[in-house]
Amino acid sequence: MFHSRIFRSIVILIVALAFASTAYAMAAGNTFNDAGKAGDGTSGITGFTVTAVSYNLDTTDPSYVASVDLTFDATDTAPTEVAASVDGTVATCAGSGINWTCTFPANSVTALSATELRVIATE
Repeated sequence: MFHSRIFRSIVILIVALAFASTAYAMAAGNTFNDAGKAGDGTSGITGFTVTAVSYNLDTTDPSYVASVDLTFDATDTAPTEVAASVDGTVATCAGSGINWTCTFPANSVTALSATELRVIATE
């Protein structure tokens, strides 16, 4: 009986060590790339520069913003994904290179009350 407890304890210890070493190996394998502009990990967030912003009003009711055109600095690497919002209303963005258009849901952003444009871009 005494030997079975010791054997059981040793088996439990070995299994626990196996799980712990696997978790350590997975965590130790994470690396971060300083070249990316997303800034994930310990790298600094370098960001993009938006050089031109143009708000396009709804043609049916010009009291609403229909979309916004964004031009990024040509000296940066062009973004591959862009997201934008005005006062929390998220737009659907499409484009390539340095020129992107972000379209808002119909009648969701009023031109007079818009106070904040937020742009997120990654390469």
